[in-house]
Amino acid sequence: MDLKAYLSSEEFYGRLANRYNLNWDVSNYFRHSLSIGYNNYLGRFPLVLCGPIIRKTTTKSVSIWVAMKADREVGLKVYEDDEGSKGEEIAAAIESRTVKLGYHLNIALVTAKLPDDKKFDAGETYLYDLTFGNGDTLDTPGIIHLGTDAEPEERITYPGYDLPSFIIPPEKVRDLKIVHGSCRNVNGGGEDAMPILDDVLTQDFNGKRPHQLLLTGDQIYADDVRYVHQHLVTDAGDLLMGGWRIDTGTETYEDIFESDDTVSPKEVWVPQWREPLPLKEEDDQVTTIPAADINRQTENRGEFVRQHCNFTTTSSQGHLISLGEYFAMYLSVWSPVLWLSYFKLKTRMTGSAEAPPAPEDDDEIKKLRKQIRETTSQTEKAALQKQCEKRWEELEKERRAARMAGSAERLREFVQGLPKVRRALANIPTYMMFDDHETTDDWHVNRNWVRETYE
Repeated sequence: MDLKAYLSSEEFYGRLANRYNLNWDVSNYFRHSLSIGYNNYLGRFPLVLCGPIIRKTTTKSVSIWVAMKADREVGLKVYEDDEGSKGEEIAAAIESRTVKLGYHLNIALVTAKLPDDKKFDAGETYLYDLTFGNGDTLDTPGIIHLGTDAEPEERITYPGYDLPSFIIPPEKVRDLKIVHGSCRNVNGGGEDAMPILDDVLTQDFNGKRPHQLLLTGDQIYADDVRYVHQHLVTDAGDLLMGGWRIDTGTETYEDIFESDDTVSPKEVWVPQWREPLPLKEEDDQVTTIPAADINRQTENRGEFVRQHCNFTTTSSQGHLISLGEYFAMYLSVWSPVLWLSYFKLKTRMTGSAEAPPAPEDDDEIKKLRKQIRETTSQTEKAALQKQCEKRWEELEKERRAARMAGSAERLREFVQGLPKVRRALANIPTYMMFDDHETTDDWHVNRNWVRETYE
């Protein structure tokens, strides 16, 4: 059986589940993140991967950002609000080509400006639409959604409106309504607060609607990425940058999946785009290797970047490494598109995510250790020690599986809120800054950090 067929087989997913002591539901969470699947899923993505997001908006202009899987000429049209329908067109931006960041990742920032003798009225609402060439608009099937039957909560428009919209800030600062958010960590604990903005806009869309959203903290945490999310951004990043190709010469599955399998395939899928990654060795020499060679390392990335990049993050979880991973991370927290069918399940996973006690606190291990101390027989002591070690390994495996299952469940809840996040960002001017965690913890925190990291 070749590798492609093996990775599509139930045997592989069964082994994946067994290795991490996962129930079948959890293993299916990983199933769709594998690169083999993403090659097939590209055609299932709509054109727009993320956005539209409203950016700088004044009485003279409005800018809209969007990320797409293909190069297009993107234009912008702004309309007066005719009770939720588009009225007279009052501003437009000529269609221009996107900026290509990867083979399947193109971005555009289009700005519609008014003539010198006109301006948007303060406190008034305006509708907008994007054009993508060939007559395609935001409402065209395949642009935002693949079909015409998107759920109401998955649309980027609010009830009563045919298009997304924005409101011009008032002339007086005292009348300005601002929503403020700081750092947003997917793994920060608790519920994601961003979907609440959608609830606010829904309730007050034609009343006390906020004028601006200010995000003044870390928009992503590059140094704290959990296992399931790490798989997504790694594989999606590879796809966005160039997709995959068949390569030969790999002898075992261990090279990619650290499996115990001994079957030797003759071919594997490798990323098309080879990003050079400079790494510092113990002798301070810099070695350049392809980022793809370490992208499949999903554990102990924190230790890796501390050792080879001189980063100071204390996180032992995943850490973004390749450029594609960074791109995919932003798209994965602002839009639900990249998640495919990851978390389409409406029911919770089977089994419990509650972790067993730490091995040192386990009653059975305490009992075995007591017997080891009391016995005078070396043979019996060795046998008891083996039992203790076996029990310890079992508990660690259960604890790892529980952490993974719990993380997957929390991530599923996060993803279910992303349609709301996407709709909100499409209907309120958003201003954001980046902070250190968007590169790594303590990034450029002081001169010593800069010197020790770059020298």
